[in-house]
Amino acid sequence: MSVIASPVRSRELDLRERVITVLLTPEITLAIVLGLLVVVFTALNPVFLTWDTAQTILRSVSYIGIIAVGMSLLLVSGQFDLSVGSVAALGAVTAGELMLAGTPVIPAFMAGIVASGAIGALNAVLTLYAHIPVLVVTLGTLYIARGMALVVTGGQQISPLPESLLAFGEAEVLGLPYPVWIFLALAVAGYVILRHTKFGRSTYACGGNPVAARLAGLPVRRVQGLLFVLVSCLAGLAGILIMARIQVGQASIGQGYELSVLAACVVGGVSLFGGRGSVLGAVLGVIFVQVVSTGLVLAKVDPALQPVGIGAALLVAISLDVVRRQKAA
Repeated sequence: MSVIASPVRSRELDLRERVITVLLTPEITLAIVLGLLVVVFTALNPVFLTWDTAQTILRSVSYIGIIAVGMSLLLVSGQFDLSVGSVAALGAVTAGELMLAGTPVIPAFMAGIVASGAIGALNAVLTLYAHIPVLVVTLGTLYIARGMALVVTGGQQISPLPESLLAFGEAEVLGLPYPVWIFLALAVAGYVILRHTKFGRSTYACGGNPVAARLAGLPVRRVQGLLFVLVSCLAGLAGILIMARIQVGQASIGQGYELSVLAACVVGGVSLFGGRGSVLGAVLGVIFVQVVSTGLVLAKVDPALQPVGIGAALLVAISLDVVRRQKAA
């Protein structure tokens, strides 16, 4: 009997281990936590589980999420960018000033994204070719981009903006604002690129072991450089969409976004150390951060305590990431 039962017991143990492994993946764990949070916040205030609240959450998620898609790829490659909030402002005010001067919306839109991408290119050159630490470089460009945004605006708001841009900021399709659809499209594209393309596999290799990746002939600096530019372009796009929503251009757009984006990615299981993570995890992380913020507001928790909750979640996520890395080693 024991000889017959042994394979059965072995299969049961294997199945149990596989189920536990799946449940402990960052994306599944975070999805379960999100479900529990929805139940808790709905119990505290039934308004939480309404379409209006969902729209508010999704709109807020879309702006940070657009940047988080690019940031997740950059983090997986082994780099990060602290300048994205300021770059969002630079892209927005560049486009806004051009529109104010009579430039058509689409060319101005593209010029704002190009201006943002230029900061990403600067980050790439200084980090990858001048070998200056990425923390120092992106902190520097954080201040440079914000300062440039202030210079462009002269410290004033940019208005009036073209009616077509303002209409775009208010428009909806199937009950969801345009920025949400843009975010979802970018998230799907990012997922496909990272999981199902040669570039995505190279991105994981660059972050997992850059030395081995170079020895294998992978263009590590080119991959990381492209991702620096990508995340800056997406930050510029998000900044312009925010400007369209608030109907005014200003240098304060995107303040604090760098930490919100990084927190969302890390909470979603994207490793700060590179080589691990997914776009899906980053998307869930962005939703988690916004659900917590909105839920605490509706639960009438002191707004001063909201960053404490996000910070605690971030510390837990980083600790789990360190533990996973130690176990993998």
